[in-house]
Amino acid sequence: MGDIINILLIHTDTELIRSISQGLSQIDGSSFVVQIMPSLMDAVDCLRQQDIDVVLLDFSLFTREDDKPLTLLRTQFPHIILVALQESSGLNTNRLGIQDYIIKSDLSPRLLELTLHYAIERKRSQKTLHTTQSRLQFIIESIQDFAIFSTDLNGRINFWNSGAEHVFGYSEAEIIGQSFELLFTPEDQAQGIPAKELQEAMQKGLALDERWHVKKGGFPFYASGMIRPIYDDMDNLIGFTKVARDLTERQLANEQRDILLQRALEARTEAEQTNTLKEEFLALIAHEIRTPLASIVGFASMMTSKTMTWPRESMVEYAAIIEEEAQRMSNLIEQLTDHARQQTGTLKIDFDVTSLDIILRSALPQLNALTTQHHLFIDIPSDLPNLYADPQRISQVLTNLVGNAARYSQPQTQITIHAQYQAHEVQVDVIDEGRGIPAEERENVFKPFHQVNRSSTKGLGLGLALCKDLVERHKGKIWIQDYEGPGTIIAFTLPILEYND
Repeated sequence: MGDIINILLIHTDTELIRSISQGLSQIDGSSFVVQIMPSLMDAVDCLRQQDIDVVLLDFSLFTREDDKPLTLLRTQFPHIILVALQESSGLNTNRLGIQDYIIKSDLSPRLLELTLHYAIERKRSQKTLHTTQSRLQFIIESIQDFAIFSTDLNGRINFWNSGAEHVFGYSEAEIIGQSFELLFTPEDQAQGIPAKELQEAMQKGLALDERWHVKKGGFPFYASGMIRPIYDDMDNLIGFTKVARDLTERQLANEQRDILLQRALEARTEAEQTNTLKEEFLALIAHEIRTPLASIVGFASMMTSKTMTWPRESMVEYAAIIEEEAQRMSNLIEQLTDHARQQTGTLKIDFDVTSLDIILRSALPQLNALTTQHHLFIDIPSDLPNLYADPQRISQVLTNLVGNAARYSQPQTQITIHAQYQAHEVQVDVIDEGRGIPAEERENVFKPFHQVNRSSTKGLGLGLALCKDLVERHKGKIWIQDYEGPGTIIAFTLPILEYND
């Protein structure tokens, strides 16, 4: 069966009406339904109620001065094809919006077919378009992985497919009429991202975005999408359409991959730094052992020489140097041993009820030996509460800190040990008048083998690292305290007996 073309004939000549009807019946491939109206106003009323494809109107029914009904018909029904039936070809009907005309005296089936060809083709195109739109609508509604929706010029949603409901969680009834800003994170809304996307789509014809969005209920998810502008047949912008896809799993996988890559890079850097430290450590150990060992061997050889005779005073001096260098090597080995035990978790702590006064008295001989070229000043109250601590290990902390202060201070300067009770703990400050520690180095000095200035420093850089570990095992803390004057204050705390469970 052919296409059905609905024709509205505006005419009063019965003979012409019969000729048109006969001519239409002879056109193959299409069927024509003809309705007849005596005037333009009647035709306008009919067009408001029925679907009409073509209007054939007798041009003699109205004059140029009386074209108001024709103007109304043309403006209200712009999709309809207007064909004038006129006496001659001399009349200019294009100014009235009439697309074609037929000379009454030339009326024939072939002329009617040629004249109505556009209407026939448009009808077929509409039918094809309708089929295509139906298929497209079915495809759009069947897509679940992609959200497809459209908005008006103000970003108000006016179309929402089932995929959009699946991706964003909102039903069509919930979202139609809402601003599409609802789908963006509060941070993007505050920065005006939705409006910027519409502006970019309008200017460039396409706006791509890949960012975090928000599902119903405020749940974030990562989506990749694009926005395109929508134009009508007259090339007027009427809205926007957006297609988006949930890529949360891919994004999380990428982020996890980036984290793993970063960790791998950090591990590689750390391994390289460890190897560097290991090489520097071995060189440092060799240097620290070689220096006292050379002194020991040298002075021992002098004392046991059979070719030289030394005064008693010199022999006593040489023996003292040997003892000092041997003690230095012993301290070095002790630090290395404690560091190894610390790393393996076998460093033993023997807690007992004690006091800072008892600890200081036991450590005083070693403290005095460390400060023979300095002035040691001890300032601690006599009424400090008892501690639950390992006296030997806290004594080790004090000697390490005082030894560190002596190493970095000029001879004849003062080193002070100050203590006070506050907030259920005892705070001990070791104060020197040395060159100080730069602010950017204050955290690093507690790391193993780290030294502020290795070129002018003796030692392994293990003393402060060991102090930090011992203090923290006593549930205290240790830090470099801000200090206005020259020198350094290293402070540490120890909980008193009743707060050290």
